[in-house]
Amino acid sequence: MLFSANQSLTLNGLLDRLIPKDEEPSATEAGVGGFIAELLSNDAKEQAQQVLAGLDALDAEAKAGFQSPFSALQASDQDALLEAFDGNLSRLWRSFAPGVITAGMADEGL
Repeated sequence: MLFSANQSLTLNGLLDRLIPKDEEPSATEAGVGGFIAELLSNDAKEQAQQVLAGLDALDAEAKAGFQSPFSALQASDQDALLEAFDGNLSRLWRSFAPGVITAGMADEGL
């Protein structure tokens, strides 16, 4: 298994802040976490350690600032932490999405 249980919770919490549920499913409801795990285990192995380190750093910041793991924070606290962590939540998504989309298209043979 690529992610520890805590890293998986952190990833899913992060993904659901980037793609929250509205009239469409949230990222975790759509299976994005499993898709990313599959990508990092196979097609994007070279990025795996960077992603794991980033998840650990995000969780460490949550514990330092809120005395709780990232996945246990209220959505507003997660957003505040992500804003401080990256400076801009939308910039974080823009840096994350192209790699996932590109790897996913390659995986689908597109």
